[in-house]
Amino acid sequence: MQICGLERAVVRAQVLQKVADLQEAISEGATSFLLTEFKYMGVFMVRPSPSQHVLLLQPAPARPRSL
Repeated sequence: MQICGLERAVVRAQVLQKVADLQEAISEGATSFLLTEFKYMGVFMVRPSPSQHVLLLQPAPARPRSL
């Protein structure tokens, strides 16, 4: 069975539409993943920083002198 030029063009258009839909879905998923990842990174980087800042600014304890 031979596919005529018009049928071939229709099939090609359908395939291109499916590929475009797939690309859009992948793009949306990747964007969603990255935004979620940045939110978690922000929580784990910004939240502990005040306590780390306070701990790093405290003077070191005095060491006992050896005789």
